[in-house]
Amino acid sequence: MAFESLNDFMTMCYVTPMGFDRCHGPFVWSAYAIALTVVLGNIFAVIQRRKKVVDQIRRKLRREQASK
Repeated sequence: MAFESLNDFMTMCYVTPMGFDRCHGPFVWSAYAIALTVVLGNIFAVIQRRKKVVDQIRRKLRREQASK
């Protein structure tokens, strides 16, 4: 689908054959925003989990070295 202007692209409006305006841009952009939020949340969760695991391993190594 080709849009004539940036505004048409952002609002994704079109005129039906019966002459009605249909705009589905807000639904499309909110779906993209939700998907991006989920993806970024998953990336953030993995990074945080990795930090916790590395800290746990370091603490365990320190305990083992202190007991020797």
